[in-house]
Amino acid sequence: MLNIYPQQLNDYKKAAERGNASAQNNLGDCYFNGQGVSQDYEQAVYWYRKAADQNYANAQCTLGECYFYGYGVSQDYTQSAIWFRKAAEHDNINAYKEESVSQNVDFQSTNWAWGVKTVSGA
Repeated sequence: MLNIYPQQLNDYKKAAERGNASAQNNLGDCYFNGQGVSQDYEQAVYWYRKAADQNYANAQCTLGECYFYGYGVSQDYTQSAIWFRKAAEHDNINAYKEESVSQNVDFQSTNWAWGVKTVSGA
């Protein structure tokens, strides 16, 4: 885990507020892990969603994980699948790895296939 310095956190906040997706994702990580700020999953999700809405694949994948496990949001496998699929469409390798998890979960939805299956068309 990286040590976040006050100036670095301040830089992330400024850039995130200006709409920089990478900074938004990094700020989400800070809140998720409690680095330089108090751990706050809801704030993490707020910043991940800002970055994900700009097609930032890492944030899309992490947002999928938040929905899958219920970090900062109500657990929602359908939303999780949607965000993992978006990340996989942007070739995020972590979204591909989540495919193995999806095989062990009943999403109760015809829309659950994501990751490798979605990208490969299988």
